Amino acid sequence: MSDDDDDARARRRDGDGKGELSYHYWHGRNAGEAPAATAKRITSEEAAALTRQVSSTQISAWNAAGTWEERGHTDWARARLETLVVERGKFDLDGAFAGVVARVVGVKKCEGDASVVMIRGKPRHGFDFETTLEWRASFAEEDGEDGEDEDGDEAAVEVQGTIHIPEFSRDCAEDEECAFEIKVENRKKEHREREDACYAALKKSCEEFIVGVLRQIDDELCERASK
Repeated sequence: MSDDDDDARARRRDGDGKGELSYHYWHGRNAGEAPAATAKRITSEEAAALTRQVSSTQISAWNAAGTWEERGHTDWARARLETLVVERGKFDLDGAFAGVVARVVGVKKCEGDASVVMIRGKPRHGFDFETTLEWRASFAEEDGEDGEDEDGDEAAVEVQGTIHIPEFSRDCAEDEECAFEIKVENRKKEHREREDACYAALKKSCEEFIVGVLRQIDDELCERASK
């Protein structure tokens, strides 16, 4: 057998000449099992560099390649939505009921999510909710009606209902239009004029109101994505 044959056998035995870096070396030495990972302590300088990387790119240290990372902002978006709709949800009635205001008083339902997704190092934000708002209007009693409550105080007629928004999303904010459904709850024949006045005021200004809230949340979530 030639010296060349001996050298070839030696290279195959040692992992094609790559020594301890060879897959075949570790496979043979560890009975087919990969070597156990060992922890490596990093210096304070390396830790600071990782912190600067996260701050400047918004990418976690574990995702250095920046391929995909998602961060949830749902709780923030829900809380912000509730604050904004109550602050801005005011609808002035016209005609005989001028001076009366139908107001959004809370959020009855809000289902969905909001998030910021890092794709190849670039943040992309979005949100999509289905929500139902509650509204209410108070009218003073007119002459001829029972104008006192059980405590003898002046009573008022309460008209209330909901605004259902099936898609409260970033797409709607960009399109500046949004579908909604207004309902008056517990209708009463004697209060029909008031109920119709509330419905008309809400229908007239509701889309502008919703789009304003959508754009505000979109702007604020975009700002959060860049931090």
